[in-house]
Amino acid sequence: MNKQLLRQQIRRRILALPTSIKEEKEKNISSRLFNLVSHICSEKLFTRLGVFSPLSDEPVWWDSFNDDLKWLAVHMEEDSQLGFYEVSPSEYRKSRGVLLVEDRDPKTLDTPEVVLVPGIGFSRTGDRLGRGKGYYDRYLEKFSGISIGVFFAESECENVLAEGHDMKLDFIVTDKELISLKNKY
Repeated sequence: MNKQLLRQQIRRRILALPTSIKEEKEKNISSRLFNLVSHICSEKLFTRLGVFSPLSDEPVWWDSFNDDLKWLAVHMEEDSQLGFYEVSPSEYRKSRGVLLVEDRDPKTLDTPEVVLVPGIGFSRTGDRLGRGKGYYDRYLEKFSGISIGVFFAESECENVLAEGHDMKLDFIVTDKELISLKNKY
């Protein structure tokens, strides 16, 4: 099997979930994620959270979050690098995470201390099967903060076919559990 086929297989599992089950799973993910992020930020005195807009096969993660942290939404820069821009959490939630890039001033770029990382699949060893372009892997390679993968439990794989350039996550949050991979907490 290759990564493309594995992505398709996992996406089919997620998209087959009934809406009510998916929404319940998202509530569990959001609650577990909020507790973890709150703990990390209060212990480390972090204030900047890097966030992403979920695709249809990724969980909506923000329902349990309040507006206490500075949210930095991910955006693709012209040079194919990820950048993060401050957004209003309430507006971000209302617009379902759609970031209007043309409204952003490039000077407002900021660096998160904790970054939420999307993906299609994950393994218990911290490997992540991403969306396929390697943007997050390149970003995480230089990132010194804490990375948290956000997934449905159905995204778990024994092997995500990780390669040498694929970066491991510090934590994985699913609707069923929190997996700590770097013993940071």
